[in-house]
Amino acid sequence: MKNSNPRDHSLPLKAFRTYLQYVNSGLYFKKEHVLGLENVPVNGTPTVIVSNHQNCLNDPLCVCLQLTDRRMNFLARANVFNNPFFNKALRAMGLLPAYRMGHEGLAHVRRNSETFEDAGKALTDGETVMLYPEAGHQDKRWLGTFKLGYLRIAFAAAEKMNFEKDVMILPSCNHYSNYFHARTEMLIKFGKPVSLKPYYERYKEEPRATMMEINKIVHSEIKEMMLHVDDLEHYDQIDWLRENEFGKMYAKTHGFKFNYLPSRLLSDQKLVDALQKATEEHPEEMENIYKDIKTLSEGIKELNSCLCGCCYWCKSTLIVASVYSFVKLFSRYKISKSGKCRETLRANKRVISVVGQRLRKKKLLCHIHVLVCSYVKRISIGQH
Repeated sequence: MKNSNPRDHSLPLKAFRTYLQYVNSGLYFKKEHVLGLENVPVNGTPTVIVSNHQNCLNDPLCVCLQLTDRRMNFLARANVFNNPFFNKALRAMGLLPAYRMGHEGLAHVRRNSETFEDAGKALTDGETVMLYPEAGHQDKRWLGTFKLGYLRIAFAAAEKMNFEKDVMILPSCNHYSNYFHARTEMLIKFGKPVSLKPYYERYKEEPRATMMEINKIVHSEIKEMMLHVDDLEHYDQIDWLRENEFGKMYAKTHGFKFNYLPSRLLSDQKLVDALQKATEEHPEEMENIYKDIKTLSEGIKELNSCLCGCCYWCKSTLIVASVYSFVKLFSRYKISKSGKCRETLRANKRVISVVGQRLRKKKLLCHIHVLVCSYVKRISIGQH
């Protein structure tokens, strides 16, 4: 089951990894959460880590900097290996080129056999290989379909070991409080590993059917661990809803801690499931709700303002702002010179008109805000 002498990184690379840990954990992220470390097979066990891919370089980097007891091997896009110096340096760090049809073309895609061979060699040496079977990344919280390449590599390695040693598939997921800003929080969750040994005999007879069955299990486990939004048609509205005070309200109602990322992930999963279930059961009502949410989010962005969690406070703020605006305009009119009174009055009327439009828009947004709050409360107690 174990290889007694898997390769390790050289001393310079270990020093570089220590530097990256300082930059990544100490500076870039405000806080890191790692769950399920007990599920990670011990170093020396041939292991393929499979994960969702939503944040480019951060995804593999965060896992690599957490599993410091082993040499990690990753597949990266092939164009970064074009420079001979970087090609040598990246391979030394455990990165291998992955050639893609849409980028490098068919002729280069055939070179993936060399990459798969190198990845399989790493597994037979008892090392860990990490792949992203979606074959791409996006900045949205949903899981795409999986390619079977990671299982082909795993079973090929098992075959080289005469199917005597086990190869483990470790499902994993990355989750971030925010994709686009520094000093946010990051979460890594490792699921239960899938042993390939029970599938060896069936694989010899039906390789593709066996891989598809395992792929379904792995995909399902990662999907359950992460925040997955199926309803891509209303993705922006759902994401905006959970990111604002409505998500906080839902978390509080269900006993989750909104400011603690692992707990908030569970709350967001529950909220998204409730919204998607409501959409299935009451599509017309939910379509109207999503239209209101879109109007609310776009209106707040347009006015460059914020509606806090209490609508009464919002309305009070609007009243104070309107009184201040009219007092200021009236003062300007009074101190104007007599010859410029008419010009000043016309200018003030234009400003008053703009202020009035903004106030009417804010009043509409406050009304929509009340409706959305009411609906989230209904979702929270199971009344769709």
